[in-house]
Amino acid sequence: SQYFLDNYGLVKKYNKEIIINREWLKKKLEKKKFECYAFNSIQLLIKLKKEKIKPLISKLKKNRIYVKGMLKKPFDDSIVITIGKRDTMMKFYDKFTNLI
Repeated sequence: SQYFLDNYGLVKKYNKEIIINREWLKKKLEKKKFECYAFNSIQLLIKLKKEKIKPLISKLKKNRIYVKGMLKKPFDDSIVITIGKRDTMMKFYDKFTNLI
């Protein structure tokens, strides 16, 4: 939209915040021994045991947390989350680590 073109500083600030939050969450999950991958995107891939994915997705959904899962090979042992604001990522981290 024209607004974001005229206020590109807001876009840059938001992108920086997302990158910081992605790296923060990745480090927190890695400390808990989860294997995570994040590249130049607003998403984080988290590897899990295949048999845990479907029940986890269901439990997260009941808590109104939506993730991408049940992916095709070679990612069928992973879920993907979209990174957001820090408070949202903290809520995800708390629910995820309690439910897994």
